[in-house]
Formats: sequence, structure tokens, C-alpha cells
Amino acid sequence: LITMVKNRLSKGIIPHKYDIYLEPDLEACTFSGRCEIQLEFKEASDNISFHSNQLSLTNIQLTSAKGTQVLSVAAEEDTVVTTKLSSTVEANTLATLKIQFSGVLNDKLVGFYRSKYKVGEEIKYMAVTQFEPVDARRAFPCWDDPSFKAVFALHVTTPSSRVAISNMPCTKEEITETNKKTWHFADTPKMSTYLVCVCVGEYEYIEATSPIDRILVRIYTVPGKKNQAQIALEAAVKSLEMFTEWFGIKYPLPKLDLLAIPDFSAGAMENWGAITYRETALLAIPGLSSFATIQNACRTIAHEIAHQWFGNLVTMEWWTHLWLNEGFARWAETLCLDVLHPEWNYWMYFVANPYTAALNLDSLKSSHPIEVEVQKENQINEIFDSISYAKGASVIRMLAGYVGIDTFRKGLQHYLKTHQYSNTLTEDLWQALTEIAGDDVKSLMSSWTQYTGYPIITLTSQNQTSGEVTFKITQKRYLRSGSDENGHKWKIPLIVRIQSFDDPSHSQIHKILLKAEEEQEISLKVPENAWMTVNDQQMGLYRVQYPSEWLSRLGQAVSSLSASGQVRLGVQDDVFALARAGYQSTASYLSLLKYYQNETEYYVWSGVLSHLMMLELLYSNTAFHSNFCKFVSNLLTPIAKKLSWEATPNEGVNTGTFRNSVLSVLVAVQDSWAISEGKSRFIKLIEGDDAAVPADLRGLVYSIGVKEGEHFDVLLKKYFESPLAEEQRRSLSAIAGSRSQEVQNKVREMILNGQIKAQDISTAGSVMSGSSFANRISLWKWVQERWVDIHKKFGDSLFVFSGFVGAVTGSFVDSQKAEEIEAFFKEHPVPR
Repeated sequence: LITMVKNRLSKGIIPHKYDIYLEPDLEACTFSGRCEIQLEFKEASDNISFHSNQLSLTNIQLTSAKGTQVLSVAAEEDTVVTTKLSSTVEANTLATLKIQFSGVLNDKLVGFYRSKYKVGEEIKYMAVTQFEPVDARRAFPCWDDPSFKAVFALHVTTPSSRVAISNMPCTKEEITETNKKTWHFADTPKMSTYLVCVCVGEYEYIEATSPIDRILVRIYTVPGKKNQAQIALEAAVKSLEMFTEWFGIKYPLPKLDLLAIPDFSAGAMENWGAITYRETALLAIPGLSSFATIQNACRTIAHEIAHQWFGNLVTMEWWTHLWLNEGFARWAETLCLDVLHPEWNYWMYFVANPYTAALNLDSLKSSHPIEVEVQKENQINEIFDSISYAKGASVIRMLAGYVGIDTFRKGLQHYLKTHQYSNTLTEDLWQALTEIAGDDVKSLMSSWTQYTGYPIITLTSQNQTSGEVTFKITQKRYLRSGSDENGHKWKIPLIVRIQSFDDPSHSQIHKILLKAEEEQEISLKVPENAWMTVNDQQMGLYRVQYPSEWLSRLGQAVSSLSASGQVRLGVQDDVFALARAGYQSTASYLSLLKYYQNETEYYVWSGVLSHLMMLELLYSNTAFHSNFCKFVSNLLTPIAKKLSWEATPNEGVNTGTFRNSVLSVLVAVQDSWAISEGKSRFIKLIEGDDAAVPADLRGLVYSIGVKEGEHFDVLLKKYFESPLAEEQRRSLSAIAGSRSQEVQNKVREMILNGQIKAQDISTAGSVMSGSSFANRISLWKWVQERWVDIHKKFGDSLFVFSGFVGAVTGSFVDSQKAEEIEAFFKEHPVPR
């Protein structure tokens, strides 16, 4: 897919190198600068068009062998500035474009912005860049399109007490006449504008050198927090080494910095050689941080380091192919952590999280293809979602499982080596894999990336003779609404496992490629006393509806733990999806849970718990809610008491997270034992007994303690003053979940007056909306009443703004509210 995009710049003029001079003023919250851009005119032209957004431009000049021209701005439209030349520049001419500019260090978490932090009681500011996808143009004039790769030389002037960090090492520090310091950085490799990074502030760091290639790795924090960086440093070094070996290409830069930023809209940003992170996605302290936070930090670190190859070294030609960056990074992070931490069982995490998220979002009629045609730049942010990330990663995993991981690895190495320092389309990946695998990969995979949705396959037993079973298989798109859509058909790579109950060590694996047809038959040799799955390890991105006999056999394999964890997780997830779409009753799902009484794997239970909470939300404010809560309480109380409230020595790495998940659901269904125990431990905690609550349970205990509005001030102080970002998040979540209307009102005003950081408003909105039916209704009413103020404050930061809106509206479950929300946004369209 090559997308025609309005206002995409012509390839008639190509930038080869930028020399960028920046000087931020941290007190006035402004910046000034100049740039010198080396251009090649591929075609004759009497004008130059480039990107600039909210910059004041002056002294625009073009110098070539024929002299210097002064340019004037002829037009500005949608951040494209067109300048008029006094005489035409001929084709095949080299020239240098010089521009002086100035702008504002904004508070919108995009472009070149300011971030606030405290040292002691003093509030200070740093300057940070966040350019993906199209915000480099907010910091300097440029060709802000991933296909215009160039070399960048950064020169940053700062107060003498501040440090500048960029993609490459600093080669020279120079004291200016005004006693400031100018930092001159080495030239970058050829790269896209959205990967440029400049950070200016006070930093401390810890460092290590990678053992094999001797790459200097540093973790930067604001003053006083480098003691939280050791886990990140170890994870970064190990991830860098792992990817270097796995991809077969050395990391091409001499250093790798990871920076913890106090205010950051996303989780992290993969700027080449200078990766920026939200503090909660990078920093952690053993014993004080939950295992989930430590694991998330390691995952995010691996994700961004994978981008140094997929995204930075090889970059998508246009945002239509974003999944080549994000889908691969999501898949590769799991690959990395499975190698570095096999005890974490991270492919189970993948099935329970990205894979399941992809199935959920892509079951909506409003979903979109992985390769979605981005025809306007203001559409780009919309595709940074679970389709690009999670579905992209899931189809990669499906393909790797079908062709074999060794073949797949060789294909990826071939792709990276062929296209390094350049741009690609999805077809380039399919071609590289085809050349290695020998199969027509494009024919197999294009339907998975170019079409919306995924199939549900239904098996019907046709006959069974002499140990051979013939199944009729039908496929159609699975839609959560249950509606029929007999349109597109997929080539489906099945991985079938047949395993004997009598001899579990004896199993058959069959790889079968279903044709893109509505109906077909397969025949399999199946022992009489055996079970079967047609989606082994949940490798394929599809739902399965089994005949009742074979579902019963699968249930027995689940009960005996003969089936793998991925299959046990997938069976209940498929049955829940079938019930959700009306293929069968919700009671059939609840009945299936009898097979899970022996289940001990956290990730399997995480799927069950997620579905129970969905049903709790669905039944809230109904007469059946009370009985359902009793059912859940009876189901989970034995598990909770076995797990207990106490961490024990040498327990499994996921046990703390498992304990927290089970107890959280019990609290949600108003289980008296769980709530009483939580309140008791909260009192001990605020009285100074830190040992009363393990780190994994602190967020839950805080939420119990403040549920009715008590102790609001205690947790508010923690949010404002704790040096640990995770502790701030726990405290905010607890406050936002309070049933007290007074507390709810305070939290809402804190959102608007800036006491709650912009990066945290989605967390607050999600907890407020999900905490109770009453809170959900009153929050939505408040959003409508204060819409103008909310949009004015957060509308420029789409990640922040869309996240908050989704959090506020995402917990409603009735069609009447859906119509009301749709009508509101039709009347109040969000400017893009």
C-alpha cells in the first residue's frame, strides 16, 4: 500500500543534513534557534515547501554555487510553509537553506515542551522533546515525514548549571560570551525527524558498558532518583545484548541513554540513542515497587530498544505501515523477556494481554486494518492503538509459529540488512521472508494486515471411523455484536495438537493451512481417548467453536492441566467470546469454570478474572448484581485465602500479582472478608507499619482505605510528595476511586487546575468511571458541563486527551448511554 496523502511534501527537494542550533529559556518558557539544511534539488523549482508549526520564522536564505537568495513566505497551510525563490533553482543543484526561528516551550507534552519537577521544595523545569509522529516541526523547520531521512548535527545552548542530552555523544562543550554552555553533538546516522531528541535539565545518572560491543548505557533521572534506576540499567544492557545477537546487526550508535521524564504523555519514545520514558515505565525499587511495575519497566525497556532496529535502523515509509514499527517491537519485547527471564513465562503474558487485547478491539465493527491508509496527518495518532501494536504483534507471532522461528529469524535478519538506513513498505517484509522461507508469505499474510477483523472457525464432526475423524470447518468474521458478516475470508494457518489422556507424552502436531473459503473439511487421526486443539499455544489469531464432545474433552485437559497454559487460557476466552456474541449463553461460560478448580497459573486466572469483572460491570445496577457478586465471592474466596494477604519467601514471581488480582475482584464484588482485612491493614500502614502490606497490594489497600472518603489528605500528600512515581500513581488511583462525592469533586477540579499531571488524567478518569455506577454517571455529566475547559487544557495533546475521553466513556454498557455519547460528540466534534 502506497498512500496518497494531502500536503505530503514532494520528493523534488531532498534534505540530506540538518545543523540545528537550539537555545531554550527555562524561565521564560521559550526557545530560539537557527538551522542550516543541506538540500538536493532533484527537480527544478522556484519555491521550497517544508513543515513548521507554531514557529516564528525569520531570515530565510538559500545559498548555492550561484549565490544567496532571500526567501519570503508565500503560503502557510496545515503546518506546510511554502517560500518563494527569487529565481528558479535548476535540477541536480546542491544548496543550503538557512532559517532563524523561535517558539514556546509548551505544557502540552508535544514538540519541544517543559516538564516540571521538584528538588527539595523548589520547583524546577526541564526542556524535553516528543516528536512522534509529526511534532519535530514544532521545534525546528524540517521535512517532517519519516521517508525524508537525513543526518542531524545538534548544537544546544543551556544555562551553565544545566546539561543537554541528545541522540549522539557530546563532542565539545563551549562556554559562550554570556557564560552559558553550548553542547555540540556528533552527527547522527541517517534517520527520520521524529527520532531527534533534545533534553535540557538537571540530571544524575548511573552507567554500565555492554560486555560484547562496549556500548555505554546510562539511565538519567532528576536529582535524587538515581537510586531507582538499577533495575532499568541491568535490563537495558541485557536487552541491548540480546537484540544485537538475535538480529545479527550491531547497535550502530556509540551510546544508549534512557531518560526518566517527570511529565510524559506516552509510556516511552524510542528516540535513537536517547530513549525517553515516563518515570513509572523506567524506575523501580525492589521491595517498594510491585512486581507488575518492575515487569512493566523491563517490558517497556525491551520494547524501545527493539525499536533501535525496527523503526530506527529500518523505518516505515509512511504511517500506513506503523505496524512495522510497533507490532514488531511488541512481539520482540516478549521474545527478549522470554530469553532474559524464562521464569516469568512471558509468552503466557503475551497471550493474556496483547493477544487478547487484539481479539477484543478487532471484534468491533469500528475496527480498522493493520495497514490503515493514513490520508491526512491528523489521522496518524488514531492508529497508535491495539491494532497496530497488539494485532500486529499477534500476526507476527502467528507467522513465526507457522514457518518456524529459525526460518522467521533468518527472514528478519535478511529484511534488516537489506533495508538498513532506509524506508520500507509491508510488502518489503513479505518479500524478505518469502526469499528465506520459500513460501508465498504475502499471499498468506496480506489478508491479515490489509483487512479488518479476524475469523471464528466452527468445527462440526462429520464422521469418525478407525481412529480418523473428519471435521467440517466453516469460517466467518467474528463480531462481538453477534451480527453476520460473510465477506472477507482468510487463509488460516492452523496448528493442531492431538494428545492422548492415557499417554500425555504422546502428542501429534499438524500444521494445516486452511483455504480462504467459507467451508472445507479436514481429516485427522485421533486416538479414542484423546483431546484436541486446533489453535495450539493460541498461536493463531482466531476464535474456535468446538462441537460439545470436543469442548468437553478440552475441559478435561484443562482440569487435569494436560493442556498448556496458553490453551487453558484460550479455551475460556473463546467460550466467553462466544457467549458475548450470542452464540451461546453466559451460563455456559460460568459452567465451564468448573474445569478451572485445579488451576494455579496466574495468567489463566487473569483471563477468568477479567471476564468476571466485565460481567460485574454489565450486571451493575440490575437486580441480578447481588447474586452474581455472591457467586464470584464463593468462587474466589478459597483461592484468596490460600494465597493469603502475606507474601511468603520463595513464592513464584507472579504470586504477588495473582494475590492482588484475586483480592481486587473480591473487593469489587463487596466481599466483606476482603474489605475488612484491607481496612485493617490500611490503618496499620498509615500508622507506620510498612510490613503490614506487601508492595504488590499497596494500591489495593489504599483504595480500600479511602473508599468512603476517609484519609483523603494522607493519600493526597503521597501523590504530591512521594519520590516514587508508582506510589504517586497508587495514591491517585485510590483517591479517584472513592465513593465520596466530595472527594470526586476535588479530583475533578484537580484535573482542571493542574494539580493532577496531564499524563495522569487518564488514570484518574478510568478509576473514577469504573469505581461505581454513580461515579460513572456524575463524571460523564461533569465532562459535558466542563467540555470547553477540558478541551482547551488538553486538546493539543491527543494521547492525553483521547486517553481521558476513552477512560470516561469506556465503562458504560447500555445502548442508551452509547447513543447519548455519540450524540454529544456529534454536536461537539473534536478538532484535529
